[in-house]
Amino acid sequence: MLNKITLENFRSFKNNSFEFSNRTQIIGKNGSGKSNLLEAIGYSSILKSFRVKREKYLINNDSEYFNIKSIFEDDDGDVKEIFINYSGKKSAMLNKNKEQASRLIGEIPTVLFWEDDLSILLGSPNYRRKFINSVICQYSKIYLGDLVEYNRVVKQRNRQLYLVSINNSDESLLDIWDNQLVSLNLKINQKREQFFDLLNENYKKITSQGKSEFSSLKIVPKLINIDIDTLRRQRKIDLRRNYTTIGSHHDDFVIMFKGRDLSNFGSRGQQKTAIIFLKLAEKELLESRIKNKSVTLLLDDIFSELDKFNQQLVLETAKKGQVILSSIEKQNIEGEVIRL
Repeated sequence: MLNKITLENFRSFKNNSFEFSNRTQIIGKNGSGKSNLLEAIGYSSILKSFRVKREKYLINNDSEYFNIKSIFEDDDGDVKEIFINYSGKKSAMLNKNKEQASRLIGEIPTVLFWEDDLSILLGSPNYRRKFINSVICQYSKIYLGDLVEYNRVVKQRNRQLYLVSINNSDESLLDIWDNQLVSLNLKINQKREQFFDLLNENYKKITSQGKSEFSSLKIVPKLINIDIDTLRRQRKIDLRRNYTTIGSHHDDFVIMFKGRDLSNFGSRGQQKTAIIFLKLAEKELLESRIKNKSVTLLLDDIFSELDKFNQQLVLETAKKGQVILSSIEKQNIEGEVIRL
Protein backbone atom coordinates (compact mmCIF):
# COMPACT_ATOMS: atom_id res chain seq x y z
CA MET A 1 0.00 0.00 0.00
CA LEU A 2 1.23 3.50 -0.83
CA ASN A 3 1.68 5.52 2.37
CA LYS A 4 3.23 8.77 1.17
CA ILE A 5 4.51 10.48 -1.95
CA THR A 6 6.76 13.54 -2.16
CA LEU A 7 6.96 15.47 -5.45
CA GLU A 8 9.59 17.99 -6.44
CA ASN A 9 9.17 19.87 -9.73
CA PHE A 10 6.68 17.28 -11.02
CA ARG A 11 4.00 18.88 -13.20
CA SER A 12 2.24 21.58 -11.12
CA PHE A 13 3.91 20.52 -7.85
CA LYS A 14 7.05 22.40 -6.79
CA ASN A 15 7.63 20.66 -3.46
CA ASN A 16 4.65 18.82 -2.00
CA SER A 17 4.00 15.72 0.10
CA PHE A 18 0.79 13.71 0.35
CA GLU A 19 -0.20 10.88 2.67
CA PHE A 20 -2.66 8.12 1.80
CA SER A 21 -4.85 5.67 3.67
CA ASN A 22 -6.71 2.59 2.48
CA ARG A 23 -9.33 4.92 0.97
CA THR A 24 -8.26 8.40 -0.15
CA GLN A 25 -10.14 11.03 -2.13
CA ILE A 26 -8.31 13.81 -3.97
CA ILE A 27 -10.77 16.69 -4.30
CA GLY A 28 -10.31 19.80 -6.42
CA LYS A 29 -11.53 21.82 -9.37
CA ASN A 30 -10.42 21.09 -12.91
CA GLY A 31 -6.82 22.21 -13.33
CA SER A 32 -6.02 21.90 -9.61
CA GLY A 33 -3.57 19.02 -10.14
CA LYS A 34 -5.71 15.97 -9.30
CA SER A 35 -4.65 14.04 -12.40
CA ASN A 36 -1.05 15.17 -11.93
CA LEU A 37 -0.98 13.54 -8.49
CA LEU A 38 -2.45 10.27 -9.80
CA GLU A 39 0.00 10.42 -12.69
CA ALA A 40 2.89 10.62 -10.21
CA ILE A 41 1.56 7.58 -8.34
CA GLY A 42 1.17 5.66 -11.59
CA TYR A 43 4.68 6.69 -12.61
CA SER A 44 6.03 5.26 -9.35
CA SER A 45 4.42 1.95 -10.30
CA ILE A 46 5.35 1.41 -13.95
CA LEU A 47 7.94 4.21 -14.37
CA LYS A 48 5.99 5.63 -17.28
CA SER A 49 3.34 8.28 -17.56
CA PHE A 50 -0.15 7.23 -18.61
CA ARG A 51 -0.62 10.64 -20.24
CA VAL A 52 2.56 11.48 -22.17
CA LYS A 53 5.36 9.49 -23.81
CA ARG A 54 8.32 11.73 -22.92
CA GLU A 55 9.42 12.49 -19.38
CA LYS A 56 10.51 16.01 -20.21
CA TYR A 57 6.84 17.02 -20.30
CA LEU A 58 6.49 15.99 -16.64
CA ILE A 59 9.02 18.58 -15.45
CA ASN A 60 7.67 21.75 -13.87
CA ASN A 61 8.14 24.72 -16.22
CA ASP A 62 10.54 26.46 -13.85
CA SER A 63 12.94 23.53 -13.47
CA GLU A 64 15.20 21.13 -15.33
CA TYR A 65 14.42 17.96 -13.35
CA PHE A 66 11.80 16.22 -11.23
CA ASN A 67 12.01 13.92 -8.21
CA ILE A 68 9.41 11.46 -6.91
CA LYS A 69 9.82 9.73 -3.56
CA SER A 70 7.25 7.07 -2.70
CA ILE A 71 6.99 5.28 0.63
CA PHE A 72 4.98 2.07 0.54
CA GLU A 73 4.32 -0.95 2.69
CA ASP A 74 4.09 -4.65 1.85
CA ASP A 75 1.37 -6.82 3.35
CA ASP A 76 3.80 -8.07 6.01
CA GLY A 77 4.47 -4.50 7.19
CA ASP A 78 7.86 -4.11 5.50
CA VAL A 79 8.23 -0.38 4.63
CA LYS A 80 10.18 0.54 1.48
CA GLU A 81 11.10 3.70 -0.41
CA ILE A 82 11.39 4.31 -4.14
CA PHE A 83 13.17 7.44 -5.32
CA ILE A 84 13.08 8.48 -8.99
CA ASN A 85 14.98 11.36 -10.54
CA TYR A 86 14.67 12.59 -14.10
CA SER A 87 17.00 15.29 -15.45
CA GLY A 88 17.31 14.31 -19.09
CA LYS A 89 18.02 10.76 -17.94
CA LYS A 90 16.10 8.59 -15.50
CA SER A 91 17.69 7.15 -12.37
CA ALA A 92 16.04 5.19 -9.58
CA MET A 93 16.76 3.90 -6.10
CA LEU A 94 15.08 1.37 -3.84
CA ASN A 95 15.75 1.94 -0.15
CA LYS A 96 18.54 4.37 -1.18
CA ASN A 97 20.32 1.72 -3.27
CA LYS A 98 20.69 2.37 -7.01
CA GLU A 99 18.57 0.10 -9.19
CA GLN A 100 17.79 -0.24 -12.86
CA ALA A 101 14.50 1.58 -13.34
CA SER A 102 12.94 -1.46 -15.02
CA ARG A 103 13.54 -3.57 -11.89
CA LEU A 104 11.19 -1.33 -9.89
CA ILE A 105 8.20 -1.86 -12.16
CA GLY A 106 5.42 -3.45 -10.11
CA GLU A 107 6.97 -2.74 -6.70
CA ILE A 108 3.84 -0.61 -6.15
CA PRO A 109 1.28 -2.54 -8.24
CA THR A 110 -1.49 -0.32 -9.60
CA VAL A 111 -4.57 -0.46 -11.79
CA LEU A 112 -5.70 2.81 -13.36
CA PHE A 113 -9.17 3.90 -14.48
CA TRP A 114 -9.18 7.10 -16.52
CA GLU A 115 -11.10 8.76 -19.32
CA ASP A 116 -8.89 7.36 -22.09
CA ASP A 117 -9.52 3.71 -21.13
CA LEU A 118 -12.24 3.36 -23.77
CA SER A 119 -9.38 3.53 -26.30
CA ILE A 120 -8.45 0.00 -25.22
CA LEU A 121 -11.67 -1.07 -26.92
CA LEU A 122 -12.12 1.57 -29.64
CA GLY A 123 -8.55 2.67 -30.40
CA SER A 124 -5.77 1.13 -32.46
CA PRO A 125 -4.15 -2.24 -31.55
CA ASN A 126 -1.30 -0.25 -29.99
CA TYR A 127 -3.58 0.68 -27.07
CA ARG A 128 -4.39 -2.97 -26.45
CA ARG A 129 -0.75 -4.08 -26.63
CA LYS A 130 0.11 -1.31 -24.19
CA PHE A 131 -2.57 -2.69 -21.85
CA ILE A 132 -1.22 -6.25 -22.17
CA ASN A 133 2.36 -5.18 -21.50
CA SER A 134 1.54 -2.86 -18.60
CA VAL A 135 -0.17 -5.71 -16.75
CA ILE A 136 2.29 -8.54 -17.42
CA CYS A 137 5.36 -6.38 -16.74
CA GLN A 138 4.06 -5.70 -13.22
CA TYR A 139 4.29 -9.38 -12.27
CA SER A 140 6.92 -10.85 -14.61
CA LYS A 141 10.42 -9.41 -14.85
CA ILE A 142 11.31 -12.21 -17.29
CA TYR A 143 8.59 -11.02 -19.66
CA LEU A 144 9.80 -7.43 -19.35
CA GLY A 145 13.35 -8.48 -20.25
CA ASP A 146 12.15 -10.52 -23.24
CA LEU A 147 9.96 -7.64 -24.42
CA VAL A 148 12.81 -5.13 -24.26
CA GLU A 149 15.05 -7.53 -26.19
CA TYR A 150 12.31 -8.28 -28.73
CA ASN A 151 11.81 -4.58 -29.48
CA ARG A 152 15.58 -4.17 -29.88
CA VAL A 153 15.72 -7.07 -32.35
CA VAL A 154 12.78 -5.71 -34.38
CA LYS A 155 14.51 -2.33 -34.58
CA GLN A 156 17.77 -3.94 -35.74
CA ARG A 157 15.97 -6.17 -38.22
CA ASN A 158 14.10 -3.18 -39.66
CA ARG A 159 17.40 -1.36 -40.12
CA GLN A 160 18.87 -4.40 -41.86
CA LEU A 161 15.83 -4.64 -44.12
CA TYR A 162 16.39 -1.04 -45.16
CA LEU A 163 20.10 -1.59 -45.82
CA VAL A 164 19.45 -4.74 -47.87
CA SER A 165 16.74 -3.01 -49.92
CA ILE A 166 18.78 0.11 -50.79
CA ASN A 167 22.15 -1.60 -51.25
CA ASN A 168 20.89 -4.83 -52.82
CA SER A 169 22.96 -6.65 -50.18
CA ASP A 170 22.89 -10.35 -49.38
CA GLU A 171 19.54 -11.23 -47.73
CA SER A 172 21.27 -13.83 -45.56
CA LEU A 173 22.37 -10.92 -43.37
CA LEU A 174 18.81 -11.01 -42.01
CA ASP A 175 19.10 -14.60 -40.80
CA ILE A 176 20.61 -13.76 -37.42
CA TRP A 177 17.76 -11.36 -36.63
CA ASP A 178 15.16 -13.83 -37.92
CA ASN A 179 16.39 -16.54 -35.56
CA GLN A 180 16.34 -14.21 -32.57
CA LEU A 181 12.90 -12.88 -33.48
CA VAL A 182 11.40 -16.37 -33.67
CA SER A 183 12.87 -17.37 -30.31
CA LEU A 184 11.66 -14.21 -28.55
CA ASN A 185 8.25 -14.35 -30.21
CA LEU A 186 7.75 -17.82 -28.73
CA LYS A 187 8.70 -16.69 -25.21
CA ILE A 188 6.52 -13.58 -25.33
CA ASN A 189 3.48 -15.34 -26.70
CA GLN A 190 3.72 -18.14 -24.14
CA LYS A 191 3.43 -15.45 -21.44
CA ARG A 192 0.64 -13.70 -23.32
CA GLU A 193 -1.34 -16.93 -23.75
CA GLN A 194 -1.09 -17.54 -20.01
CA PHE A 195 -2.11 -13.92 -19.39
CA PHE A 196 -5.24 -14.20 -21.52
CA ASP A 197 -6.25 -17.45 -19.83
CA LEU A 198 -5.99 -15.76 -16.43
CA LEU A 199 -7.63 -12.56 -17.66
CA ASN A 200 -10.63 -14.40 -19.11
CA GLU A 201 -10.97 -16.43 -15.92
CA ASN A 202 -11.16 -13.24 -13.87
CA TYR A 203 -13.27 -11.45 -16.49
CA LYS A 204 -15.88 -14.19 -16.24
CA LYS A 205 -15.82 -13.89 -12.46
CA ILE A 206 -16.41 -10.11 -12.62
CA THR A 207 -19.01 -10.14 -15.40
CA SER A 208 -21.07 -12.72 -13.50
CA GLN A 209 -21.64 -10.04 -10.86
CA GLY A 210 -23.16 -7.66 -13.41
CA LYS A 211 -26.45 -7.73 -15.27
CA SER A 212 -27.18 -11.01 -17.02
CA GLU A 213 -26.64 -9.55 -20.51
CA PHE A 214 -22.94 -9.06 -19.72
CA SER A 215 -22.32 -12.72 -18.92
CA SER A 216 -21.55 -13.27 -22.62
CA LEU A 217 -18.56 -10.90 -22.56
CA LYS A 218 -15.36 -12.64 -23.58
CA ILE A 219 -11.82 -11.57 -24.45
CA VAL A 220 -10.47 -13.19 -27.63
CA PRO A 221 -6.70 -12.88 -28.17
CA LYS A 222 -5.20 -12.51 -31.64
CA LEU A 223 -1.61 -13.65 -31.13
CA ILE A 224 0.81 -13.99 -34.04
CA ASN A 225 3.08 -17.01 -33.74
CA ILE A 226 5.95 -17.13 -36.22
CA ASP A 227 8.57 -19.65 -37.26
CA ILE A 228 11.59 -19.36 -39.54
CA ASP A 229 9.72 -20.55 -42.64
CA THR A 230 6.89 -18.07 -42.11
CA LEU A 231 9.31 -15.20 -41.55
CA ARG A 232 11.29 -16.03 -44.68
CA ARG A 233 8.15 -16.32 -46.81
CA GLN A 234 7.25 -12.84 -45.57
CA ARG A 235 10.69 -11.43 -46.31
CA LYS A 236 9.86 -10.00 -49.75
CA ILE A 237 7.01 -7.99 -48.27
CA ASP A 238 9.19 -6.86 -45.37
CA LEU A 239 11.93 -5.74 -47.78
CA ARG A 240 9.43 -3.80 -49.87
CA ARG A 241 8.04 -2.04 -46.79
CA ASN A 242 11.33 -1.81 -44.85
CA TYR A 243 9.81 -3.07 -41.61
CA THR A 244 8.88 -6.36 -39.95
CA THR A 245 5.23 -7.00 -40.79
CA ILE A 246 4.55 -10.05 -38.57
CA GLY A 247 5.32 -10.94 -34.98
CA SER A 248 4.39 -10.14 -31.40
CA HIS A 249 4.46 -6.40 -32.08
CA HIS A 250 1.28 -6.90 -34.15
CA ASP A 251 -0.66 -8.90 -31.53
CA ASP A 252 -4.16 -7.78 -30.63
CA PHE A 253 -7.36 -8.84 -28.88
CA VAL A 254 -11.08 -8.16 -29.17
CA ILE A 255 -13.85 -8.08 -26.59
CA MET A 256 -16.84 -10.09 -27.76
CA PHE A 257 -20.38 -9.36 -26.60
CA LYS A 258 -23.19 -11.73 -27.57
CA GLY A 259 -20.86 -13.28 -30.14
CA ARG A 260 -19.94 -10.00 -31.86
CA ASP A 261 -17.04 -7.55 -31.65
CA LEU A 262 -18.22 -5.00 -29.07
CA SER A 263 -16.13 -2.20 -30.60
CA ASN A 264 -18.19 -2.33 -33.81
CA PHE A 265 -21.76 -2.49 -32.59
CA GLY A 266 -22.15 -1.99 -28.82
CA SER A 267 -23.72 1.07 -27.24
CA ARG A 268 -21.44 3.50 -25.41
CA GLY A 269 -22.88 2.32 -22.09
CA GLN A 270 -22.17 -1.34 -22.91
CA GLN A 271 -18.65 -0.47 -24.05
CA LYS A 272 -17.88 1.50 -20.87
CA THR A 273 -19.20 -1.34 -18.70
CA ALA A 274 -17.03 -3.86 -20.56
CA ILE A 275 -13.95 -1.72 -19.84
CA ILE A 276 -14.90 -1.36 -16.17
CA PHE A 277 -15.10 -5.15 -15.95
CA LEU A 278 -11.76 -5.43 -17.81
CA LYS A 279 -10.02 -3.18 -15.28
CA LEU A 280 -11.51 -5.05 -12.34
CA ALA A 281 -10.38 -8.33 -13.90
CA GLU A 282 -6.90 -6.81 -14.27
CA LYS A 283 -6.90 -6.04 -10.55
CA GLU A 284 -7.97 -9.58 -9.66
CA LEU A 285 -5.29 -11.01 -11.96
CA LEU A 286 -2.52 -8.89 -10.43
CA GLU A 287 -3.60 -9.88 -6.92
CA SER A 288 -3.36 -13.55 -7.91
CA ARG A 289 0.13 -13.16 -9.39
CA ILE A 290 1.82 -10.66 -7.05
CA LYS A 291 2.38 -12.07 -3.59
CA ASN A 292 2.61 -10.03 -0.40
CA LYS A 293 1.53 -6.76 -2.06
CA SER A 294 -1.81 -4.97 -2.17
CA VAL A 295 -2.92 -3.55 -5.50
CA THR A 296 -3.68 0.18 -5.54
CA LEU A 297 -6.70 1.18 -7.62
CA LEU A 298 -6.42 4.67 -9.14
CA LEU A 299 -9.66 6.32 -10.30
CA ASP A 300 -9.04 9.53 -12.23
CA ASP A 301 -12.20 11.65 -12.19
CA ILE A 302 -14.50 8.86 -13.35
CA PHE A 303 -16.07 7.47 -10.18
CA SER A 304 -18.93 9.99 -10.24
CA GLU A 305 -19.70 8.92 -13.83
CA LEU A 306 -20.43 5.33 -12.78
CA ASP A 307 -23.94 4.30 -11.87
CA LYS A 308 -24.54 3.17 -8.29
CA PHE A 309 -24.28 -0.52 -9.19
CA ASN A 310 -20.86 -0.11 -10.83
CA GLN A 311 -19.66 2.18 -8.03
CA GLN A 312 -20.49 -0.57 -5.56
CA LEU A 313 -18.91 -3.25 -7.77
CA VAL A 314 -15.66 -1.25 -7.95
CA LEU A 315 -15.54 -0.77 -4.18
CA GLU A 316 -16.43 -4.40 -3.47
CA THR A 317 -13.69 -5.64 -5.79
CA ALA A 318 -11.23 -3.21 -4.20
CA LYS A 319 -11.92 -4.34 -0.63
CA LYS A 320 -8.59 -6.19 -0.48
CA GLY A 321 -6.53 -3.27 -1.71
CA GLN A 322 -6.12 0.48 -1.69
CA VAL A 323 -8.32 2.98 -3.54
CA ILE A 324 -7.17 6.49 -4.46
CA LEU A 325 -9.69 8.51 -6.45
CA SER A 326 -9.87 12.03 -7.78
CA SER A 327 -13.08 14.00 -8.09
CA ILE A 328 -14.42 17.54 -8.31
CA GLU A 329 -16.79 16.85 -5.40
CA LYS A 330 -16.45 14.61 -2.38
CA GLN A 331 -17.90 11.14 -2.90
CA ASN A 332 -19.79 9.16 -0.27
CA ILE A 333 -16.77 7.06 0.70
CA GLU A 334 -15.11 6.86 4.09
CA GLY A 335 -11.39 7.62 4.26
CA GLU A 336 -8.82 10.40 4.01
CA VAL A 337 -9.46 13.53 1.92
CA ILE A 338 -6.79 15.55 0.11
CA ARG A 339 -7.98 18.95 -1.08
CA LEU A 340 -6.08 20.70 -3.86
